[in-house]
Amino acid sequence: MIAFLSYMLFSGLEFLAVYLLIFSFFNIDLKYYVKEILVSVIILTIMSYTFVITNIYKVIPISLIAILIGIILFIRFFKVDKRIYATVITVGGFVIYGLIQFGVASLAVTIGDLSANELSSTFSLKTYMLQLTCTLISMAISYYIRISNGGFGFSIRGGKSKYFLITAILSTLIISLTLLGFYLNQTASYIIATFGIFLTIASIYFYFSNQRDKMEFI
Repeated sequence: MIAFLSYMLFSGLEFLAVYLLIFSFFNIDLKYYVKEILVSVIILTIMSYTFVITNIYKVIPISLIAILIGIILFIRFFKVDKRIYATVITVGGFVIYGLIQFGVASLAVTIGDLSANELSSTFSLKTYMLQLTCTLISMAISYYIRISNGGFGFSIRGGKSKYFLITAILSTLIISLTLLGFYLNQTASYIIATFGIFLTIASIYFYFSNQRDKMEFI
């Protein structure tokens, strides 16, 4: 029971952090969706826990299912009427959080505070501390973006939207394959390489988002 409650708490905070990143980076007003966010976090956390205790996550990455469910929730629950937009912002949120997560993990592994095997241990104290650290960093970034009026203010429409959709789909596939590879190659070098992959994907995302943002206000 303690393991279940601990997992629900720390993983729930992670999914909450993902939503905060999405709402801040893509300039969506948070105050109108508090209930929807909380319910979505609970759904995603329960799904994630089910995948962990059944070991399905070693075959199908939790991030892949979380992204798919997140897209469905944005369309059905948050009433986002454009599927491409729902896809892009959901994938974007998970990419940004993954970048933070593997950035912190790479640093912890490099300084010797965390081993690759410890990182793969779902219910360990160090894993919970890593989750909490990433959550706090994500919340701080989200808060800074919000108060500084940062983020991207574009809406996806027209033929250019296909570039965002292709980027989102390719990002999801690359992330899924990378995380599957982690369970086969739990080494410090692979963790650092994964951070590099997330950094590359995030850079591409930011580039296209920035270009689209400029087009909106020309």
